[in-house]
Amino acid sequence: TNVSLGVLLSLVKELKAMPEPNHKVLVVPDLSALAHNSFSEDKKTPAEKIIKAAYDLLICCLRAAVPDLMKAVSVCYQSETMLVNPSDYWISVINVGRHFQLQTVLDANGNSSQAGAVFAALLHVADVITMKAARVICSSREQCLLHELAVSYLNECGQAELNAPSIIQIPAVSTRLREGDLNNVQEKDDLHITNTSAEMKKKIKQSFCEEGNTEFCPALELAKSVAIELHDSITIGEIKYDHPESLISAFSSKIIHPSELKPAVTRSVNEIFTLFEKELKQEPAKGAKAKLQAYAKKISMKSCK
Repeated sequence: TNVSLGVLLSLVKELKAMPEPNHKVLVVPDLSALAHNSFSEDKKTPAEKIIKAAYDLLICCLRAAVPDLMKAVSVCYQSETMLVNPSDYWISVINVGRHFQLQTVLDANGNSSQAGAVFAALLHVADVITMKAARVICSSREQCLLHELAVSYLNECGQAELNAPSIIQIPAVSTRLREGDLNNVQEKDDLHITNTSAEMKKKIKQSFCEEGNTEFCPALELAKSVAIELHDSITIGEIKYDHPESLISAFSSKIIHPSELKPAVTRSVNEIFTLFEKELKQEPAKGAKAKLQAYAKKISMKSCK
């Protein structure tokens, strides 16, 4: 129920990477998430409502953080898009399922054998067909595998008027604050878009940051993905850095000390968290946050029994 800041920043990078003047479409995979979901059935809070709340929250914060960029982006929820022409959409899903051997679809899911994952992969291909995408962008290997499945299908079975899209893959942004098991990330180990400014500042202050270490340095990653990517530059001491390479070089050679880097990064990150806090006080973000918090509290109470 916590939405990582890294997810939002990765989406910003993906949208910026789309060559102009292409029309940008952000497909929200709510049906695929439902297929993947592991929520216990709760009649009062069904899984689809929690999934929608999480995506609504993410989209609201995206629009708050990069309003000019999002003005040029069409946001399409998967569950709504397929209703425009449901017959064609589900025929596409069926045809994709008929075309591929099961193992091919499993490979596109990282060899996951869960039925929900297989179904979600078929939905992804149908989305690409429906959108008639010329290019698809991703920031993770998992997404890339699904895009490759769609390209493979269109190359083998595509219609003459529908060409297979090109795939653009860019590095994902991580806002993890400590090293460790990716399958056991605690709330304190990452920045979340629902954190208050005070919580964000405390997390960055306590984050791992070893002098000269550029292999894993959360503050350095935030400096690149927030200060430089969103705000064009970061000033540390009396020096202004507007390129990631020069910043990394300065930190690696110990020209910049963690005690200088963290405060500068905190000031930059605080700018977007101030925007988030303002957005979360308004609908629909306010209601979405409340639903997620109520669900998280309910799950916490159940796990304590």
